[in-house]
Amino acid sequence: MDFHPFIVHFPVALLIVGFFCDAAGILLRRDQLLRTGYLLLVLGAVSAIAASLTGNAAEDTAADIPGIAAALEQHESISTAATWLAIVLALLRTHLILKRKFAGAVRFAYLAGAAAAAVLVALSGYTGGRMTYEYGPGIRPVMETLSPQRSPGGGDTWKR
Repeated sequence: MDFHPFIVHFPVALLIVGFFCDAAGILLRRDQLLRTGYLLLVLGAVSAIAASLTGNAAEDTAADIPGIAAALEQHESISTAATWLAIVLALLRTHLILKRKFAGAVRFAYLAGAAAAAVLVALSGYTGGRMTYEYGPGIRPVMETLSPQRSPGGGDTWKR
């Protein structure tokens, strides 16, 4: 069974919401938001690892789809960068917190990295979604059992 579609939404949500919690925590000087952002970052990094592993497994079946190679490579490159950046940020922030150096300008430098991770994970989601809708990896068998039918309103509907 392909678990990738079930896993991929977690790093997207966790890393993006974590970035916004951190930004609000830094700008509004709210420690609770910073703690929440940190937790979401760590969970986002762990879930990004899981998404990468399940994505590598899903790639084996998707690679056989004609014309998908370039889209698959782009998605994999962006996803790998997002995963590694999330891991580095989580480790760096943990170190800075333990050394009590997560303060001042360091927080803003970290926030720039977190923004980059949020953008990368959003791009990863976009390229993965685009690839799914254009080439159908993981959903092609379902789509082949459906056929377009005209609805009374004139639009196409999908029926088994």
